[in-house]
Amino acid sequence: MSNVDIVEKYYDFHADYEDKRLFKDPYHMLEFIVTFHYLKKYLPKSGNILDCGCGSGNYSIVLAGMGYNIALVDISQRLLDLAVEKFRRTKRLNRLIAVLKTSSTDLGMFTNEKFDAILCFGPLYHLPR
Repeated sequence: MSNVDIVEKYYDFHADYEDKRLFKDPYHMLEFIVTFHYLKKYLPKSGNILDCGCGSGNYSIVLAGMGYNIALVDISQRLLDLAVEKFRRTKRLNRLIAVLKTSSTDLGMFTNEKFDAILCFGPLYHLPR
């Protein structure tokens, strides 16, 4: 079994935990609050954002509410399904420009300069080289 397969199976199995992880207690919420502080400070005022390793879309759904267009990429189909459901439930499907199940190391389907910003948090844990 490849490293990619192992990571995919892990996140498919733990998708519900990952969905709630940032909000389970004040300590974990601090990660979300601090990250968003810097996102608001450094992101362009509008545009297209690639959320590479989007998980269940906790950052993307807020960004979509702020007017950004979002492309979701994750290795876990289960996490992508949770993210898309958030967009559907909050009536923000019109903000989705792509939803792709792929590795963060395989983004060749996107052209240069398609995005004004790229988020890549989780995949960095799994890229030892």
